[in-house]
Amino acid sequence: MNAADYLAWLRQSPVIDPAVLMRDRPLLVISPHPDDESLGCGGLIGWAAAHRLSVTIVFLTDGERSHEGSREFPRETLARLRRAEAIAAAARLGVERHQLHFLGLPDGSMSHMDDDALEAIRFSLLGLVAGATPLICVTARTDPHGDHQAAWLIATSLARYCDAEALSFPVWTWSLDPHRWIATPARRAWRLPLHNAADKQAAIAAHCSQLGKVVHDARSSFAIPAYLLDIACHDHEVLIDERL
Repeated sequence: MNAADYLAWLRQSPVIDPAVLMRDRPLLVISPHPDDESLGCGGLIGWAAAHRLSVTIVFLTDGERSHEGSREFPRETLARLRRAEAIAAAARLGVERHQLHFLGLPDGSMSHMDDDALEAIRFSLLGLVAGATPLICVTARTDPHGDHQAAWLIATSLARYCDAEALSFPVWTWSLDPHRWIATPARRAWRLPLHNAADKQAAIAAHCSQLGKVVHDARSSFAIPAYLLDIACHDHEVLIDERL
């Protein structure tokens, strides 16, 4: 299946109510960088928090390489800023600081980790599950970013170990070349109505550094493109069952 057909399939996937999807389970979100959680499933996070379900968000990296070459915001400074932005974004969704976990893994390097390293990360997350069977949400396997793909591997491994369900949310998948071939399309997908669009927009806005509003002296800079912001704040969020 080419990417154009795959994305059309995602956009036409059946609508599901968040209550039916969650079934009163805890929600564990694994985000490779601060902002992926808000972009991909901020609506679900806000809904779960509002309905008093347990919510835990794990940030694998601090996203410290998003603005390379900045003197004002070298990597260490940018990492601290992006953690602060993640905390502010989560608060907009009703999630408190103690529900967030920052692993501080190297940004942009997770795709180079071997299986043993990925398993070690999975093992470190077992304590967050604590005997519960959460719904695990993570970036999509089809996202063209090595950190996102590594996050998917970690989440699906954790889900198998805990006999939990892992679903993925597309972020950069929406930017795929329409002609790119997707060898193993997903089994099924759902669209979740975005009931709290204003809260999700506020959470995304809290990631100011990723919107081109903070760092202005970087040699290699980054800003979330407008088309991706439009998709993220549309009527629905998409969750995908990508089990191989």
